[in-house]
Amino acid sequence: MVKLTRLKDVRQRKALTQQQLAERAGVNRVTIARIEGGKDEPFPTTVRKVADALGVEPEELLEPVAEKTANGPSTAPVNGAATDLALDGRITVVGTEEVERLLRSEPDLAPLVNEAAEQLSKYFPAASLRLRHMFEPEGDAEELILAALADYDVDFEQNVDEAMAALDRFDRDWWIKNVRRANGLLIVTLE
Repeated sequence: MVKLTRLKDVRQRKALTQQQLAERAGVNRVTIARIEGGKDEPFPTTVRKVADALGVEPEELLEPVAEKTANGPSTAPVNGAATDLALDGRITVVGTEEVERLLRSEPDLAPLVNEAAEQLSKYFPAASLRLRHMFEPEGDAEELILAALADYDVDFEQNVDEAMAALDRFDRDWWIKNVRRANGLLIVTLE
């Protein structure tokens, strides 16, 4: 059975969501998810479509996954071109230069930001997303903040309660499982 053991790793390195890859490859997003999860054996034509969409040879998707170090992000190479840092189209970047600098210095961060944006959009479909850089001068720490900008209508208090409940579900369903990947460099919030 052919397993594309590196598909998720390569897709994330290219800063693509499952949906974006599926659209480029001309397949269903569920197909990508099932292949990444090892639940489906892809047809050779599907392997070729996915590899072409990622700009790699099919063999690259079959190689074993390199283990990430426990002390920080992996050392996956980054070419440094702006297109390597492509962010989800739903995200508005504020302070582009600082955001790009941090994303370039932390190659695992852009795929995580894209995944978080995809997940946030499920819980806040009408919200716009904003990514900004924050620097804490006291601690010399920096981080990115991905915010869902809620559009509250007349009943503000009820909408705030609903938004907070949705953020709690997002945290419980996705963020808690992925927060370690951020290495303290990404905050996901509601504004």
